[in-house]
This record gives sequence, C-alpha cells and structure tokens, in this order.
Amino acid sequence: MQKTAVKYKGTGHTGEAVFLTYLRTKQFFKKRLKNVDADADPFVHISQKELENRFFPWPEYSRKASLGVLQGEGLLKIEKRTGGNGLEYFVYCTPQAGKIDLSLLEKPKRNLSPLHSFMMQTLASVDILPGEYDLKQVEYFNLFLQNKTTHPDLFFIVDSFAGRVHTPITNLHSPYRKNLLLEGKPVVSFDVKQMQPLILGKILSQYVPNNDYSEWISQDHDIYEKIADKAGLMTRTEGKKRFFEILFAPPSDELVRMFGDANWINWINRVKRANNPKNPNFKAKPHSNMAWLLQSTEVEIMEKIWKEFFSRGIRFISVHDEIILKEQDRHKGEAIIRQIMDNEFNKYQLNVNK
Repeated sequence: MQKTAVKYKGTGHTGEAVFLTYLRTKQFFKKRLKNVDADADPFVHISQKELENRFFPWPEYSRKASLGVLQGEGLLKIEKRTGGNGLEYFVYCTPQAGKIDLSLLEKPKRNLSPLHSFMMQTLASVDILPGEYDLKQVEYFNLFLQNKTTHPDLFFIVDSFAGRVHTPITNLHSPYRKNLLLEGKPVVSFDVKQMQPLILGKILSQYVPNNDYSEWISQDHDIYEKIADKAGLMTRTEGKKRFFEILFAPPSDELVRMFGDANWINWINRVKRANNPKNPNFKAKPHSNMAWLLQSTEVEIMEKIWKEFFSRGIRFISVHDEIILKEQDRHKGEAIIRQIMDNEFNKYQLNVNK
C-alpha cells in the first residue's frame, strides 16, 4: 500500500514534512531575493521530477495522493500556470509557519574568484550589536547570523546582470548598518554622494560631448533639483523620480520633449533601443541596457577599490557603492578610496559615517 505520509515524522529526507520545510525555505528566499512585501506572490515552482525524486519516491509514496492530503488539510496551495512557451506548470506555497532548513537547498554551482571568495569569507566575521530592531527588517539577517559559517554560499550572490554583489548586509535596513561589527570591532562606512548621477555624468562625457548634464555635474549642481527645474517639476523629490525614470524606464519621446530635445536624453533613448548582447536581459528588456551600463560601470569602479583592500588583507563589506570597514582601518581605507575616486571623477563628495 502506498503511503501518503500524513503522519510522517521527518526522520529522513522524504515525505510531506520535509517537503513543506523545503517549500517554506524556498518561499523565504524568494521573498528575500526580490525584496517584496508580504502581499506579493508567494508561490514557487518545483518540478514534478524533483517532487518525485526527492520527496515522494515511487512506489513508497504517491506524489498526487500526498499533495492532495496536504492540500485538503490546508497546509498546501497549488496553482496551475502557463509559461511564455504555452506549456503548463504547477506552483506551490504553504501558508503554514514553521521550520526553515537551509540544508535542503541545493548549493550554488559556481567558481568564485579569489576576490569574491575573500568577500564571502569576510561575511562569517559579521555580527551586530544587541538592540531593539524591527523583526521584519532583520528576519533575513538573523537567518544569516544563524547559518553564516555553515552555509555562507547561500548568502553571497554575484548577480549575472552586471556583477553586483548581494549579501544580507545589502538587504539590511540602512539605519541598522551602523550597529554592525566586523571581527567583533565597530565599523565605519564610506559612500560617494549621488554616485549614480556621477556615473551617468562620467558615461555621458565619454559618449556625448558638450551635453548639459555633464556640465551640471562639473558645476556641482544638485542633479535632482536641476532635473526638476529643467522638466518644470515642483519638487526635488519629483526630480529624483524623473531621474530614475530616465535611467530605467523604457525610451520615451515625452522625456525628449520635456528636456527640449537634449542630446543626452536622445542618446539615452538610443541606448535603450540598441541591440546590446553584453546585457543579459537585452532580448527580453532592451530598455535595461541603460541600467546594465550604469551598474556594470559602478562594479568596475568598486572592484578597483575591492582589489586594493584584498591585496592588503583589509576586511571589508560591500553594499553596491558603499564600503564598510573596521573603524581601526578607517584612515588607510579612506586613502585607498580617495585615490581611486580621484582617478574616476573630477569632483565628488565622500561621505564618512561612523
């Protein structure tokens, strides 16, 4: 007689209890990776082959019967969906709170560079001062602290889009970062004010000679205020919103009109429409060409800093364009950062935050 595993006690790696733990763990990581809110789609795809091989092996279990029991008891939700190729597939979620087990997740298959290995190893020396924290803001970070030595590879991601590094510190609520400890020591952070606008100015000065935007950068204008003024907007906040629309939204003739047919806006629109095979997403989202160009340029700049720290054995944490060091390394770290930034930008403002 085939089992439905209703009373499975979780002594092995098959059965309904283990499947629910695996599903819950995948749901948690999906939410963390996409930085979504509680109302977002919680469903995850698990192939029929994986279900049968890992959790409901035939003939000991009947996959359909086991899933049906879980569904009937309200422990599992199943939806049928249709992919872009017209093929149907199933997605699953469990509304049941409970255990998360990282050992059930498949380890990432990748060959990290010595630099990235150094950065991942540094994560194991991260901690945080005791304090009152919003539990939702530190949920993922707490999971990391509990597993940082046993599963560091699950918490260190180099994205395939532009090579940005993502860790639990990337997701950590920014006001909490000042409470981090590195090798048990207090930290200091460095970031360049309006780094994204500066990078855009650097790119435009290379490809669009004599453009207004690069001139604004060279004259130390607040870019968001300048864009708001040129676009006839009321506030700096609206100017900032328009700036990110210029960078990340699909090409827009409205923006061309709004900025008086400016050469730099026209160039950005052309980039968004171009065939750029270097951008992994260009076929599905060609307008992401601009985001790819900005982020890959950011990574190129930051890697120069990372490599200097690595060569000198200075432990550091990266949060995109922010660097976090032990406070005792502040002065030599700042000297390295300024030396590289001096070569990248004519003018910039380095923020130092204890």
